[in-house]
Amino acid sequence: MILNLFKRNLFFLICIILSANALLANLRAPWVVNRYPSYALAISNPSLIVLKENLEFKCDPVYEGDGDLSLIVNKNCKVEAVYFIQSTVNMNYPLEFILPSEKIVTTSVNDSASEIAKPILLTISDLEKEGYRLSDLCKFCEENINKLYAASFNANFIIGANTIRVQYEQPLAVTEISHGYFQSSKWSNSFAYELWPLREWKLDTNFEMNIKFTTKVGSAFSRFFGKKIKAECRGLDLRFVKMPSATFKKQSGENGFKNFYEYNQNLNPNYIFTSNSKNYYDKDNLVYELSLKEKFPDRLSCYFGHEKN
Repeated sequence: MILNLFKRNLFFLICIILSANALLANLRAPWVVNRYPSYALAISNPSLIVLKENLEFKCDPVYEGDGDLSLIVNKNCKVEAVYFIQSTVNMNYPLEFILPSEKIVTTSVNDSASEIAKPILLTISDLEKEGYRLSDLCKFCEENINKLYAASFNANFIIGANTIRVQYEQPLAVTEISHGYFQSSKWSNSFAYELWPLREWKLDTNFEMNIKFTTKVGSAFSRFFGKKIKAECRGLDLRFVKMPSATFKKQSGENGFKNFYEYNQNLNPNYIFTSNSKNYYDKDNLVYELSLKEKFPDRLSCYFGHEKN
């Protein structure tokens, strides 16, 4: 009798301890490591007309396992941005590309020999971060990994059609979307690309933008029995009242910073692309494709990762 009572009490005590540990595990804050976006080419010229832009992101597989900052910060996408530009004159013109990585940027013009550009660190004030809508991206970020750099290069344009090719690495943001004592964590990876600098350029009436990103998810057999991976892109309206400079120069004018950086409260900032996008598998890769016309969002945010439930 006493032995049975002792066993029963011991059983309930173990259950309470395990429940408390599970509760504590679920109460901890999830891992969130955000990264800054990269930007469309800056510094426009009235003699140049952008006909099309192709963006291709080849991303590392979705993050797995326990949170480890040394592993998270190395997740990235290899990116190629190709601009098709019509020029009315022959000229040598400087271009600037802004990105969140100090790794070398490779450029080529009209399929000429590739050149490299070393990104230079940009000094951005807290006010500028607010104005460029970057402060919202960095609530839980590590200060030493969230920096922006500028890579500059010269392009020799010829009269007629020109192709500008930019290759670089885009660090991935990593977010823990589900965790617990008796389950492994589930993760979402993402990247952002600022499209609004394109509005400084003269765009062709038939302008189009084609976005494609791929990530390795394994064979059909492993996908059937493993964690499901989904992918999508969303557009974000940054609610600019007046468009700031894409080159992070100090804004001036009648009202200084406020004139450029205040928010338009009448705009709905988020929207999801319900058409002109598709997901499919290509061998071991999950592929997402999206086509946009002249009415594109200020920021493109793309996500891929485990399904939460």
